Amino acid sequence: MAGACGAVALIAPMFVFAQGTRPIQGMKVTTTEETRAKHQELKVEVQGLQRALQQEIKERRDAVYQEVRTLSPEERKTKLEDLRNDMLEKREVLRKEIQQKREEFRLKAEERREELRKTVGEIRAKRIADFFDHMARKLEAAIDRLQKLSDRIQGRLDKFVVAGKDVSEQQTLLDVGNVAIDAAQTALDDAQAKFDEFTASTSPKEAFAAVRDAVQGVSAKIREAHGALVDVINSIKRGQLN
Repeated sequence: MAGACGAVALIAPMFVFAQGTRPIQGMKVTTTEETRAKHQELKVEVQGLQRALQQEIKERRDAVYQEVRTLSPEERKTKLEDLRNDMLEKREVLRKEIQQKREEFRLKAEERREELRKTVGEIRAKRIADFFDHMARKLEAAIDRLQKLSDRIQGRLDKFVVAGKDVSEQQTLLDVGNVAIDAAQTALDDAQAKFDEFTASTSPKEAFAAVRDAVQGVSAKIREAHGALVDVINSIKRGQLN
């Protein structure tokens, strides 16, 4: 985690911008306002889908936790496994749906990167794009690890419920952690949008400063999400659930 978070200092690539870079005359330019508006629309849609699924998961899990109190340990296990498998499947369906929406946006971003190549040159544009893509992949991997950790913690809590233990405090903390993970992913999307705005900007040097700040913001959100999951683990230990 530390490696992924520490690798996001984006100061070094700033040297690639020459003073006074400007679009080639007659070149079609997608404005930053258009880019920003399109991304905001996508962001609102994605956040709505994420919140809806989180709410559905919470409501269904709360209902199942109430129901299993009257069941045998074996019946509890079956109920919780069914719930877990169903939720994982729905999360995967949502992940693919969101990924498809983001991919459509990124395909359009390739046109703006072509404009960047015309503006700052092939070599510099490739260096900029490669650096950002490398950072984005590292951050995406860090968020993916957080989601897997959350899933493992949820599995442990379900086992405690099967054993008849009260995990309401820990479940509440885990719900907070899951919201933080979604916030980290949204922050990464924002960084991607800032990069796309940068490729459409007539002042790329200044615009890249916003990209750098956005990526550092992703790192901060990842740390917050990780801290939230650590809170769950510590609560489990304090509650002597192990």
